[in-house]
Amino acid sequence: MEGTLGWRSAQFRIKELTDGTVVAITSQPDSNNNNAQDIAWCCNFNSDWIHKLQLFQKDESNEYQKIAELPNENSPDNDDTPQSLGKAGEDIYGVRIDENSVKVVTFQQTDPLYVFDITDRDNPIFSGELADSGFSAYLHTFDDLILGVGYDANEWGNRLGMKVELYKSDATTADGIVSLDEYSFGTYANTPVEYDHHAFTSLDISDNKIRIAIPASVSNNSEENDYSGLLLFSLDKDNEALSFDGKVINTIDYHWSSWSDRAVIQHSEQGSVVHYIHLGKVISELWPDNE
Repeated sequence: MEGTLGWRSAQFRIKELTDGTVVAITSQPDSNNNNAQDIAWCCNFNSDWIHKLQLFQKDESNEYQKIAELPNENSPDNDDTPQSLGKAGEDIYGVRIDENSVKVVTFQQTDPLYVFDITDRDNPIFSGELADSGFSAYLHTFDDLILGVGYDANEWGNRLGMKVELYKSDATTADGIVSLDEYSFGTYANTPVEYDHHAFTSLDISDNKIRIAIPASVSNNSEENDYSGLLLFSLDKDNEALSFDGKVINTIDYHWSSWSDRAVIQHSEQGSVVHYIHLGKVISELWPDNE
């Protein structure tokens, strides 16, 4: 395998599919750059780095061989083609590999969300791109729906607060992907989901409805937090809609950071309960829309 799995979303950059194909999103220094050796061990991803989508399968000797990659001679690596896995100067922030598609988020000043079709393992192709403000640090798929958890940003690439956005892969549209719903929280908000996907919690409560809990620290100024706790959402798959149901606020102690917060969601005929875990203590509340 050429390159490394990087340091953002590394746990999502490689996956073995059910047919034995291994898919990897890799990063490596640009060999055409005179300073490539000097930056080979540096964590700063910039225009001197090349990001690739690579697919591998075992041969008769039980050794993995590369069967396809993007970019390639049909999909050149330049700023005019999204197959290059990002334009010059962009790093990879979010990745989600599924059986027949790969979603990749790159970021420098805007958030291009790229979608690649890997149904034909020997010929992966670009199938969609959506340029948006900010970036998604974590992607979670629900069939054709994609939930992005990350941050908004201004035209210079400066963060403007936490953002939760719902997308859909749609081959009938010009971009191949569309934004359906978006919620923003606090100019200085942050979430541990950016670094640890175990902080993200979801539960199917019916065939078409999903509860989602995301811990966050929310503030509109740099001096103090407005609150920390759980942000609660419901996803309606039939109507392709995301709703913000409310929040569970940290009232346990003065420690407002949400870096280790977790959630557990339970559901029965009587309704849903969410358990907010903060520093080994628990707040349990009914889901806000329960009758």
